[in-house]
Amino acid sequence: MLKPLIQAVPTHIITGFLGAGKTTLLNGLLAQKPVGETWAVLINELGKIGVDQALIRQQDGIAIKEVIGGCLCCTSQLPMQVALSRLLQQAKPDRLFIEPTGLAHADQLIDQLSQSHWQTSLQLQAVVCVISATMLLAQRYRQHSTLISQLEVSDILLVSHAEEIQAAHEQAIQQLIAQYPKFEQQVYRVDQGRLDFKIIQQLPAVKPIQRQPLLNPLNISQSKVGPQSVELTQQQADSNALEPPFHYIEQALGHAVAGWCFPAAWQFEQQALIDCLLTACNWLRIKGVMHTEQGWIAINFTPTQLNYHSHDGFGDNRLEIIASTENGIENQSSTADWQAFERNLLARLRLPKVE
Repeated sequence: MLKPLIQAVPTHIITGFLGAGKTTLLNGLLAQKPVGETWAVLINELGKIGVDQALIRQQDGIAIKEVIGGCLCCTSQLPMQVALSRLLQQAKPDRLFIEPTGLAHADQLIDQLSQSHWQTSLQLQAVVCVISATMLLAQRYRQHSTLISQLEVSDILLVSHAEEIQAAHEQAIQQLIAQYPKFEQQVYRVDQGRLDFKIIQQLPAVKPIQRQPLLNPLNISQSKVGPQSVELTQQQADSNALEPPFHYIEQALGHAVAGWCFPAAWQFEQQALIDCLLTACNWLRIKGVMHTEQGWIAINFTPTQLNYHSHDGFGDNRLEIIASTENGIENQSSTADWQAFERNLLARLRLPKVE
């Protein structure tokens, strides 16, 4: 029997701060897709290049679509609505996963997806929050307003990097449970994204929120449409339509976001590349898929975890860095800092030679 064009698709929101382990968890869940089903993934990235799609394992029966260049929770709703509608219509999935950027306020995403026009298409399931073991002990994460908002709307808490958990981490978990009693029976320690999907699947769906229709849903303030560009090669172009090499630097949610895309043939010295990445100013997250003399590698750095491993490649070199800015305002020296970083990065290039 053919599926209807649009059906109430079980929808899972996987939230968590930058570097918490959302993509690793998502890969682990997607590996459990039943034969014969189609699952879909909507990924949101703050940057314009789109690295996360390259980090999702490609497999039959998985449809992936990205919303890049801002947070789908608080920028214009139109890009998210268009991407989501197309994904549902084209893939006709049996199940949908949404991974917002780590700086997203999940309550705003839930608010959007609870609008009446989505309630016949989507069935929101329990909201998942991922936090890494190292974040449990760091006050700068525990007290961050974004993580707090993610914890407040989530129904299940997953602690990644379970192999690192010691007595101090367990104590921190109990403190979180005391603060959020709803997690008392819904906290799980996860290693390498390995979690039985039935744990998430068996939780009750989120009850739809009854809302009044918007009087003027398309009257969107331009000040909220997206981040303001500080420096960008072909600023107004969609990066997916650009031929590498290109780069950009912009402001988003009080942070600096910089990205580079280089041709696949460009090859970097691996150890020199890693050393160079760590010189970026005030970085909070570094993600990339890069071609080195030792092969392609996937890069996933946070201040507490420096992870990289071999990768199949993705057609071009992709690198994105999220960095903190003082008071959310880019200072005058930062552009020069990024230019110096780029020169340092290109100095690690092996082939072809850069003039």
